[in-house]
Amino acid sequence: MCDNELISSSMTHICDEFSQQWLKRHESRVLAVKDFRQHWAQTVPKLYSPAIDSDCLNIQFNEIEAKNQLIAPLERFMTGVRTPQTIFSRLNKTDDPPTLCGRIFKAGEPTYSCCDCGLDPLCVLCVDCFRNSNHKNHRYKMSTSSGGSGFCDCGDKDRIISEAWKSNPFCDIHNQSNNLMDNEMNDPLKKIPPELSDIIDRTRLVFKAVLCYCFEILTWNQNLDLPEDLINREEDTIAEKDDTHVTMLFNDEIHTYEQVINTLSRAIDCLPKEATEYATIIDREGRSIVKCSTLQVCNQVKVNIEKITSRHGSKPVRVDVMHTSIVAHQTFATRLLSWLHEIINYCEAFRCILVEVLMSKDVYISEGITSPDSPLLELIMCADTQLWKFMRNQWHQLFISGLLMDSRSKKEFAKVFIRNYGHLMNDFILDDHDHSISITSLSLQLFTVPSLAQTLIAEENVIVVLLKTFLNECGRHRNHDGKLAFERNQSAITTFRRSHYILFDLKYILSAKPSEWTDDLRKNFLLGLNTLVDMLKWMQGMDAVVRQVGQHVEFEAEWETGVNLQLRLAPIVGLVIEWCSSDRSTLIKALRYTLKELAEFISSCPSNEWELCGYHANCLDYDVSSLPVTIHLPFSRLVAGLLLQLGKYDLNYNERNFIVDKKPTPIQLIELPLRTQVMIAQFRAGMWRRNGYSLVNQVYFYHSVKLRDEMYDRDILMLQIGAARCEPNEYLIHILNKFNLLFWSQDNYESVNRKPEEDFVRQTISLVEEFLGLILIIISERFVPGVGKVKHDDRIKKEIIQWLSMSPMTHSELVKYLLSKETTPYNCSIEDIIKEVAIFKRPTTPTTGKYELKPEYYKDFNTFFYHYSRQDQSCAEESQMKRKKQNGEELICCPPPIPPDFAPQFSSISYVIDCDVMLHLIEAVLKRTCNLHAISFSETQFEKVLHIIGVGLHEEAKGSVPNFMFSKKCIDKGIYQLLEECLNRPIVSRIDIHKDLLKWTLKRFNEVLQIKKAEFVAKDQRDKEIGDKSENLSKGKIDRQKSAEMAAKRRDRIMAQMTAMQKNFIAEHKDFFNDCQPSVSNSNSLMDLTYEPPVIESIAVGENQKGKCITNERHTCILCREEQEVSITGRCLVLSAFIQRSTVLSKNRERKLGSDDDNMNPLFVTSDLNFGPHISTCGHVMHADCWQNFFDSVLAKERRRPIRYGRHVSFDVDKHEFLCPLCVCLSNSVIPIIPAIDNEVKNKTKKSDISLTNWLIGLHAIVEKDILFCTESSINENSDEKYIYRILPHLKDILANVPNEFKEYLENLFDEYQDNVVKNEELSQSLLDVMKHFAQDVYTTSLLVNPNSEDERISLMIYWSCSYTLQSIERMLRLEEKTIFADLSSRKYNCLKALVRYIGSSIAVFNGPIMKSHCIKIMRYLLVNDCHITNNNCCLDLDALSLLISLVITTPSLFLLDTDSQCNNKLYSMSLGNVSDKHYINLMIVFNIVQIILTQSPDNYTEEPMEVEEFDTSSTGQSVNRTIQSFYSEIMIASGQSNYKVPNVLQIELFLKTNLLPFLRSVALFFHFLTNVSPPQKFKDNSNQSVTPVEEFDILCHYLGLSSKFSVLLESTSLRQLALIWARHPRVNVIINEKSDLDSLLEFKPKLIVQPHSLNYLVRLPNDYSDLINSVSQFTCPNSDGNDSRSPTMCLICGTILCSHSYCCQNDLEGTMVGSCTWHSHFCGAGQGMFLRIRDCKILLLAGKTKGCYLAPPYIDEYGETDQGLIRGNPLHLCESSYAKLHKIWLRHGIPEQIAHALETSSNLAAFNWQLL
Repeated sequence: MCDNELISSSMTHICDEFSQQWLKRHESRVLAVKDFRQHWAQTVPKLYSPAIDSDCLNIQFNEIEAKNQLIAPLERFMTGVRTPQTIFSRLNKTDDPPTLCGRIFKAGEPTYSCCDCGLDPLCVLCVDCFRNSNHKNHRYKMSTSSGGSGFCDCGDKDRIISEAWKSNPFCDIHNQSNNLMDNEMNDPLKKIPPELSDIIDRTRLVFKAVLCYCFEILTWNQNLDLPEDLINREEDTIAEKDDTHVTMLFNDEIHTYEQVINTLSRAIDCLPKEATEYATIIDREGRSIVKCSTLQVCNQVKVNIEKITSRHGSKPVRVDVMHTSIVAHQTFATRLLSWLHEIINYCEAFRCILVEVLMSKDVYISEGITSPDSPLLELIMCADTQLWKFMRNQWHQLFISGLLMDSRSKKEFAKVFIRNYGHLMNDFILDDHDHSISITSLSLQLFTVPSLAQTLIAEENVIVVLLKTFLNECGRHRNHDGKLAFERNQSAITTFRRSHYILFDLKYILSAKPSEWTDDLRKNFLLGLNTLVDMLKWMQGMDAVVRQVGQHVEFEAEWETGVNLQLRLAPIVGLVIEWCSSDRSTLIKALRYTLKELAEFISSCPSNEWELCGYHANCLDYDVSSLPVTIHLPFSRLVAGLLLQLGKYDLNYNERNFIVDKKPTPIQLIELPLRTQVMIAQFRAGMWRRNGYSLVNQVYFYHSVKLRDEMYDRDILMLQIGAARCEPNEYLIHILNKFNLLFWSQDNYESVNRKPEEDFVRQTISLVEEFLGLILIIISERFVPGVGKVKHDDRIKKEIIQWLSMSPMTHSELVKYLLSKETTPYNCSIEDIIKEVAIFKRPTTPTTGKYELKPEYYKDFNTFFYHYSRQDQSCAEESQMKRKKQNGEELICCPPPIPPDFAPQFSSISYVIDCDVMLHLIEAVLKRTCNLHAISFSETQFEKVLHIIGVGLHEEAKGSVPNFMFSKKCIDKGIYQLLEECLNRPIVSRIDIHKDLLKWTLKRFNEVLQIKKAEFVAKDQRDKEIGDKSENLSKGKIDRQKSAEMAAKRRDRIMAQMTAMQKNFIAEHKDFFNDCQPSVSNSNSLMDLTYEPPVIESIAVGENQKGKCITNERHTCILCREEQEVSITGRCLVLSAFIQRSTVLSKNRERKLGSDDDNMNPLFVTSDLNFGPHISTCGHVMHADCWQNFFDSVLAKERRRPIRYGRHVSFDVDKHEFLCPLCVCLSNSVIPIIPAIDNEVKNKTKKSDISLTNWLIGLHAIVEKDILFCTESSINENSDEKYIYRILPHLKDILANVPNEFKEYLENLFDEYQDNVVKNEELSQSLLDVMKHFAQDVYTTSLLVNPNSEDERISLMIYWSCSYTLQSIERMLRLEEKTIFADLSSRKYNCLKALVRYIGSSIAVFNGPIMKSHCIKIMRYLLVNDCHITNNNCCLDLDALSLLISLVITTPSLFLLDTDSQCNNKLYSMSLGNVSDKHYINLMIVFNIVQIILTQSPDNYTEEPMEVEEFDTSSTGQSVNRTIQSFYSEIMIASGQSNYKVPNVLQIELFLKTNLLPFLRSVALFFHFLTNVSPPQKFKDNSNQSVTPVEEFDILCHYLGLSSKFSVLLESTSLRQLALIWARHPRVNVIINEKSDLDSLLEFKPKLIVQPHSLNYLVRLPNDYSDLINSVSQFTCPNSDGNDSRSPTMCLICGTILCSHSYCCQNDLEGTMVGSCTWHSHFCGAGQGMFLRIRDCKILLLAGKTKGCYLAPPYIDEYGETDQGLIRGNPLHLCESSYAKLHKIWLRHGIPEQIAHALETSSNLAAFNWQLL
């Protein structure tokens, strides 16, 4: 310690005082644990006691002071120096670098397991180790941790050799393999330097004091008094005991969040938000202080809480009243455990000391309490359920990091764990907390280590301990027969299911079979097997059912618990069989015991003798149709599995090793499985239909993938074992007897035993089919290792072939059909086997790829594969027959495949095929097939008999079975003749569907006869006959081909004649065709006579307007089916529409929407388009009155709906939502359909052709004069500005004061507007009502306000919605690279047409003075210098298109007479597309050019846009004009930019033309629907020819009546001056330079919005999903003091990570508590959101607070499949096409519609509480 300053006796600080005292007492050998406790008794209450009446949600302590007075003295005492960190660092360096990672997983943290290198699927890696290992390039699985008891296994030196890893056990970080063989310094305590050896004793004393203190105080059950030695005697002598207590509320898993929140709101009178915070803390920590006051007050709160929570018979929540001093000590104990966790990580020696203290029985307990005779570790374990959630996790993490990372301490821990396993598990079962926070969850870390598990079996008899614990729980559920019987008691069933974790532990114990057996291991394993047999005997025969004959069963029996128990037990039985098969002695002893026990179940059954074909059999008499029968036979199936293993050691069932008392005979072995098979056969025959759904579900699970391996397959195995050990004829008689078909097998059945009952006949036929199917399975299913000469891979290959024979399948579908994970070895690569037999077809479209079976494996298809259901069999057979027809095969049938050879022990099964009874049955079926009057015939019987014959022929052809003469016996029996008779006689139509299979059977018969070279007398004759038949068939085939050829020739001859006649007719009437058609197409078709008129280029705006196309529209109402023409006087027609708030086009995500939009002014729409109203429609037309009646009926229906059923969730009638009656598309309003009007017909005045300059000067004079006139009117000085604009004088009065040079042009414009006022017909009242209704809908929905017909913003919201919708559609078309006219969908086209015509006619419903006011405000902003400069908004702040639409629509209001404004219900269309509109477009183009110049960087201008010669000739035709370049410089100078680079003129011109296109495209769409002028022919053709940006710019300019030359656009001096005024606005320079010093003076913060807007995209996601999930692995909840978030969720719109689906992050939104996603979407997406739930790997869509749905994520695996919930765990990568689909849904504003469709199609989504997400 020479490098550190020793503690001096002169120190006066309290920390040093105590450290000094402890050191002195330690040197004197008098220091004891009570000295530390005395210090804590004096100090802890002062630092950690809550103050009376304190805010329980914000209790804070002085942690710095607490560390100095409590923690620092301990560290200084341990190290003996003032700066303990120096000693700790030195000790840390003495340790070798750790080989084990040991990172403890948090809940939801990603984990990885390698399929190529791992032997144990439970051996996982953390993120860092995985990234730094070779496993990232292998096949790996990804999952998320449940938290609590798992840690990273990288470098686990106890498991790297043949237990967990085949290779690469270390990552690059922990690659310290050289240290594994170094055992010289095995004791960590010896690594401590000699000069620091005193640390060991001091640390041991500190650890003992800390651990004993923490254990005692945390489990202290006297809530009002402390232990004697922790009472502060000094304070007690000064004053009486402090009356400060707390009410502590504990967590349980019985009461819900809502119940706790409501309880606290009432009990302690707190706000719901505070109650929610309390509930969140209680759920996260396990307890929380809810009241801090006097004892009386706290007790009253406790009584209130218990009273409220105990209502309705439920258990009250746990509430304790505790003294604050106890709370203080418990708080300090939590700090101590955290500190202890940090200390032991400094060096390995500290861990050893911790283990030593925990394993010691020298436990310090307070005076007066008896010291227990148990290690401290055992005491802590047994007290686990007394602790709250947080403290349980604290102890568990200490155990993991301190004991479980070293093999020796882990073994000691495991022994203590096993000795107390029964007590721990019983406590857990009675507890209500999750398994992950129970001490029993640590079993995963103990039992999954094979060497440790086998040690525990040999030394601690762990199997018996576990099973006895489980049997104790099962004992409560046994009936009077000793069988398990479960009742429908939810509480009891829930408790019993918690005991299933014992079976999980047992599975872990048996997960790796031993490579070497010891006597102790064998002995204790067999003891465990005996205990397991006891449990299986309890289960054998449980849930037995008796066939209901009279009436239907009254109550459904409880079946789920039994099936769940089988699910948990199935892998255990399989593992037990594997263990027994690994040792010969163990197998023999296990079989001897199990056979003896099994005999008891069937030894007492009576028997009867039956005879068939001269063979007698003594059959067990048990009628399945009247006596109890069950599917639960786990004991019999265990014996079947053990008997299968005899062949591994060449053992025989009849040898002396198995001579035991009451050994079951083979017939007794098959009895119980046979009963089950007969019951299922009767069930399929409809004999058990009155037994209800309980039996249906049991039969389903009996055949399901999860259970069939240990249930159905084991039963078939037992039947095969019996077939191999019985005489074949007797065996078949036994089965026939059990099926009750012996009477059917008699020759005289059809004549003597005929019964006319229809049900009896049908049931008998079905039972015969099931019997033949069972026999076929027994003789042909040989793909079980041990039954056939196959391996496990062959079995899986067979399964794959069979399932792919049905249809191509995705990877997940295929794996779902295969064996369960528990029965598939971990080292068996199913993927490799699949690739061997199948081809993966990757789709060309973004869909899931599928596997297709390779052609060479189709021959292995088996129609009667025993894992097929009837539906599967039908589907597979149909698929194969279809394939054979397409391939043109001669025989369209599915014959039985050639089976593999039986294993030696099962080879005698083949003799079942050619035994006399089997041949008799085959003969009987064939005879009845030939007998047209036989009532017991069925096609299925005939088909299965042919398959049995086929299997027999295959077996004989292989020659592997000696003395197998199936073909000879068939001939002797007459079976071959019967087959020929079936083919030749008229009954062939009866079996026509199986005719080809019959032909195959006969063909195969002859092949076998030739192979065997049998000496039959009539062989040659039969061959000749068969040859003749084949020749006749071939001859018939040739005749058919000749007939087809002759028919084809005749058809060609007739077609030639018709062509000649057509040509002759045209030649004879040549003059007629010439007169009728002046221009004939050059098409090759003679009838193509299309006339192509000359192309006229249309112009929509200006004095040269032309190309209008106005037609009479007719629509059919989808409700009344009445067709009607659109008019302004008839019944009003409407389109269903959906209005929604949107932020899709926003370019400023930093601006969040406010919840109060009441003061929003939509006159000047911001350029960032942060928010806007979007309108869409499905395009379906209705009468307005029909729609109103429909909506009223929907409203009445929803209001009549009972409250308990809830409202319809896909739409909300309170928000006026409804579903389109035809397409069920979500809507919330209707748009009136207004007809187009031909203004050209009514326009008789001279059109105004005022120039742009004069027009600007005239308007400037008007708006200036307009305001001047206001001073002469009687207006108060304090009048509102908007009111001033409403009372302005009329335009004609103002024109008198305008200079004469402009007056004439403006008067012409005035006359032009006046002449276009439609006064001939008055608008119908229904049309006016719908127009007003739609305007109110847009206003209220967009601004979230109540209806107000006086608000002047109503008209502005309509204009804004039109502009926003136009720009949204333009963005979508730009994304899809489509033209703006030809590629518009019908929905978009109808929406825009209705919307634009509506606002064009909106003057009929809007107030004229208000429209006039809006127009003048915009004009003054654009044209008057003073108004523009003083306005808060500069040109960079506003949207050009919105300004243009507002000007075009409101300008006509300036030219109306007062009389017109009084009768505006007669006004129809005022917007003309005249020269004024043209100049508005020109004005706003320059406005947009200024925006582009000021917002785009000069670096964005391309260096070489194109060849100069090409550009000059195509764009200008002459020399390049420098106007645009000078304009660029003027704008930059006016905006205050001194240092700027001027691009060349070609660059500027091309750049501006390209960037003006979004604005021009939107303008062209608007005026197309406003003026009804046909679109440009280039865009109308919908051709695939691409149009360059320059060409598109020229076409759009021409269509809008503008010049495409910038020199013409900018020739007006006045316009250029206006542009300079706009650029000189002081805010422009602020925005460009992004200055923030003037933020407080400006309406908007300075943010440069680049024009034009680029397309908005969803956030960029990483390509590898593991990168994404790893990026949020450390994400913490922002409201939980750094605690991990359970469900981190990413907003795909802005990229924000949220803590979703958690009460901790709920917020109040409009009076409702909502989750973080709902709250975020309200501000980020205007109520709509698209999120990625990262740990669940699914897309979440939200619309409002009550609606949402889930979509498939954009991440797919190598097979093209998604993995929602990370169930399969395959590596995932981003699918760009899928993500593009999500992007289109968002960009198209399709989220509400997508949700509505999902809610309509799925009832499960309706009950989900979406607002909590």
